[in-house]
Amino acid sequence: MHYLAIEDLYPVAPGHTLVIPKRHSIDFTTCDGDDLDTLGVFLRQQVDRIMEETSCDGVNVGTNIGAAAGQTIYHTHWHLIPRWDGDTDAPIGGIRKVLTGDGSYVSY
Repeated sequence: MHYLAIEDLYPVAPGHTLVIPKRHSIDFTTCDGDDLDTLGVFLRQQVDRIMEETSCDGVNVGTNIGAAAGQTIYHTHWHLIPRWDGDTDAPIGGIRKVLTGDGSYVSY
């Protein structure tokens, strides 16, 4: 297996999970090709697991590349954030709201 899945230490929602490659890379753009070959399958397995365990209605999947994008940990990782109907007033746009500041979550 090329990846680990662990709970985020500072979750924005119950079930917030990090997917982390075992092989070091600074960010997604520097990942090893072998790791990327298995990424999609592993992400899908983790999303399925999260949806089953939390009974959430959806999941945001994202990664930060570079300080300007908010990266603070310089080892590649993806955030899988469970979402529920009604957890925010206007979920349309999802991660696209990051620049407007309108994408805040309930703090858990």
